Amino acid sequence: MPTQFAIGTSKAFHKNYAFKYTRCEVDGEIVYICDKGSAWARENEVLVLRCDNGKWTAWDSSIDENMDLRCRQPVFRCDGDITEQGWHNWAMNHAATKDGEGAPVNWTTDPFWCETRHL
Repeated sequence: MPTQFAIGTSKAFHKNYAFKYTRCEVDGEIVYICDKGSAWARENEVLVLRCDNGKWTAWDSSIDENMDLRCRQPVFRCDGDITEQGWHNWAMNHAATKDGEGAPVNWTTDPFWCETRHL
């Protein structure tokens, strides 16, 4: 698994706005922590990628100085191995909100493509 990678659309890479992730271990779990949050993140949140049964989900999450992780809401999901370079098909949670707290997930029916690039 790579130490760092970035995920984004062609436009995001062109405008230097791709999401950059770094591999970390939190409570024995390998996760990837982003340098920023989603459009629905709260001020203290960043995106955290977690893998469950081969599906990668990016969560709006808070992490404190002790590396205690609190995943508030899932925002993006991919069924492929997003740690591999190349294009992957993603879905977005349309129920994600800045104020949301545990709302039922509503994944898009119109997925979109993003590229993973190793850094």
